[in-house]
Amino acid sequence: MDKIMSTGNSKAAKPWRFFALALGISWFFWMWVILLNWNVFTFPPILLGAFGLFSPAFAEIILISRTHERGYALNGLQARYNALFSSLILGVVWALWHVPLFFMKGTFQHDQLRFATPGFWSYIFGPIIISVLFTWIYNNTNRSTLSAILFHFMINLTAELLPLTDQGRIYSTVLVTLLSLMVIVIWAPQR
Repeated sequence: MDKIMSTGNSKAAKPWRFFALALGISWFFWMWVILLNWNVFTFPPILLGAFGLFSPAFAEIILISRTHERGYALNGLQARYNALFSSLILGVVWALWHVPLFFMKGTFQHDQLRFATPGFWSYIFGPIIISVLFTWIYNNTNRSTLSAILFHFMINLTAELLPLTDQGRIYSTVLVTLLSLMVIVIWAPQR
């Protein structure tokens, strides 16, 4: 199975439009919090932070309404590339999406991880590596975005319940890398 086909029109999905829209809208709202040196968990910056946080969902809704495609960016990528390469592209964009959080007072990324530290690099490489698991889950649950959302929720919940040191984050990244490699070896890059 070289390419997983979706029920919608994957060829009509233009992932680069989604990336530009999602990053553009998010970064537009977040840029004001950063430039004005506000703590994102005060009012009104919390509204700008929330708008930025939900911008990828807004971008996807806008684009899906035009093409009738669920999982817009990933479906569009997988219509052109195998699952592994699609995952890595999505992971790089997802990592870039997080970068402004390291410059926003009040965020975990700014206050605890800090820019250009080992924790920063572990955090930035995390989405690139874990995107393989997200794609695998999505492709093997009949393209269920809910499954991917629940997996993301569990990752965030676990991080909140079991806070890690810089060394723990590095071990976590190694573990996720090994799991992603297992998925690639067992299920092949196409899936």
